[in-house]
Amino acid sequence: GYGGVIIKDPSADGGKGQFVVEAGSALSAEVHLGDLRMTGRVVEPMLSATGMRSYSVGVVSVGGHEVSWVGELKSVWHESSERYLFASNKMTLVRGDLDVLAQTIDDADMKVAIEKSNAVHSRYLDIGVYAYRATYDILSGVNGGRQLMGVVDPSLRPSASTPGEIVGLEHMIRNNKDGVDVELMYLRDNQDQIGLDASCEHEVFVDTSHAKIVTRVIER
Repeated sequence: GYGGVIIKDPSADGGKGQFVVEAGSALSAEVHLGDLRMTGRVVEPMLSATGMRSYSVGVVSVGGHEVSWVGELKSVWHESSERYLFASNKMTLVRGDLDVLAQTIDDADMKVAIEKSNAVHSRYLDIGVYAYRATYDILSGVNGGRQLMGVVDPSLRPSASTPGEIVGLEHMIRNNKDGVDVELMYLRDNQDQIGLDASCEHEVFVDTSHAKIVTRVIER
């Protein structure tokens, strides 16, 4: 059977504006008819935290270069402030489209994530929607005893992964490489030391009192 579902406010971010409806429960009174008419709601299967994996898949076309990439997202939730303190994304970038990317990845779960992203991306192209970059967030996990995976957030605009794309593409062009790994970290509230190796050279893209985005190339 089906497990619980997560009801999300599409206008909220940072893990806010959402609540859980357990399996067999009536829909919460928090969902008002007026809200549904104005903004709608996103409904996702609630995946067990045990074994859940989160991926991001992207494709970029710029200056005659096409690059595709996949990364596994990892975040740390800060209970007292009720938001994510930092997130990391180790991105594997290759020259070519998502089909080429899928052929270079050994991880079976990642391959499926790329295939599902490619199915959505191809549909966009079929209906005439084209963007110089596109990213797809994918969740994989268990709901009600069933293993599920699906695209939960397609995006056709610059995002927090953009600095990793820029650094990776520049490195491939400058060094005439067909692929590269890039680590991207998004830090909040000046948590400068979390997850960063001080011995490695990093490039800072954003540095404010509230957030910092840092990247580094990982040589293969």
